[in-house]
Amino acid sequence: MKHICKLVSCISVSFCILSSCTDGEVCKRIDFSDCINVIPDSIAPETLMSPAGIAISNGFLIVGNSNQDSLLTVMDLPSLTISNRGLLEGNGPGEVISPYLPSLMPYSSNAVSLRIGGIEGLAIVDIPSLSLSKIKYWTLPSGWDLIQSIVPVGEDKIFAQNGNPSAEWALIKDGEVQFSIPSNLPEEVKKELNDDDEGVSERIAKISIGLYSPVYDRYAICFRTFPVIRIYDGNGKQVTAISADYQYMPMTSWISGAFAGKNVFYVCFTDPRQLSPASKIAVFDWDGNFLKGYCIQKEITFFAPDEGHGTIYFTTKNDNDLIYFFKIGMP
Repeated sequence: MKHICKLVSCISVSFCILSSCTDGEVCKRIDFSDCINVIPDSIAPETLMSPAGIAISNGFLIVGNSNQDSLLTVMDLPSLTISNRGLLEGNGPGEVISPYLPSLMPYSSNAVSLRIGGIEGLAIVDIPSLSLSKIKYWTLPSGWDLIQSIVPVGEDKIFAQNGNPSAEWALIKDGEVQFSIPSNLPEEVKKELNDDDEGVSERIAKISIGLYSPVYDRYAICFRTFPVIRIYDGNGKQVTAISADYQYMPMTSWISGAFAGKNVFYVCFTDPRQLSPASKIAVFDWDGNFLKGYCIQKEITFFAPDEGHGTIYFTTKNDNDLIYFFKIGMP
């Protein structure tokens, strides 16, 4: 199999100009006019997996399987040959209850994490053995009934989004909030909310992806329904905000995924106004500077950068039997 990727200049991307950030924010604008148009290579795994999440750990690509008896498949990198399958759903030893495969993410240099029990716990799975290392539960702070999103921060803290209507993010240790970050919405988003749905539309608009950089001790919040990213320091103070021009469309996604690398972070954007499927993966430093963008003429569902080999792997909405990849060089 040849690993081939063609890179050519991409035409400028036009947007409907709208203000993206809230009043008083210093907001950096993303300019996709110099993005690189990518024609990715692909591989069909030996077994149809219908991927429901991907992550990279310990030099392996880990794929969540939505249509298999085992929950996870481990693939060697960069060959993409299958080396292991395992982890079962159930109540027995070494099994997990109600796994949420899209939550699959790196946990350490040789482990991944997976939300289980609905949204209650986190299973830590060793790579490549796929043995269940441990299950972690956290005490929720007062006023928190559930967690919407969660990012482990070391062994004893989490960066999490409140599942209540306030939808704030907080750094939590032993059930105590270390700092809290409000999920403030831009005015153009607020104007489109339904005032008669008991806050449901506002709650959906605030759904976001959290990231953490242990190298820089910084946090990022990426809103899914409008393309705004906010970066915070280790004390929860906002450093900057990033935005792309957009038109708010309720119940649609502008950011489909995000990943924290060693020195940079990656965000996958989609434009729901486009008739043909397409995605853009942008690379930022932790000061919010836009470093590079990649334009892919496919609708990406899940992606994972392999910084060790300078490659991004991804799956798409309509090609469940393929894993795509392209070279990006070392970040």
